[in-house]
Amino acid sequence: MADYLTRAITRAAQRPGFLAHELAGANVAELTLQLGCAERDVRRLLLCGLPRPGRWEENIAELAAFADVDPGNLRAFLRHLRHLSRCKPQ
Repeated sequence: MADYLTRAITRAAQRPGFLAHELAGANVAELTLQLGCAERDVRRLLLCGLPRPGRWEENIAELAAFADVDPGNLRAFLRHLRHLSRCKPQ
């Protein structure tokens, strides 16, 4: 089963709008520390789409429930990620 999940994450990393795309190349072990969750939870999260601006809080709650991640940790992490993506040269 892990093989299917790995392939799905690899495909999602090639598609903008997925967390796997935004975090491509990130170390899963480091993400577990930052989010305070298990590796399986991070892998589930990578398959999710990014929160939409007009539904940010609702999407955070849905993602956190789906991946079994603390909503506060996820919110802070995604805000940081959003800030970093704005700082990237185009």
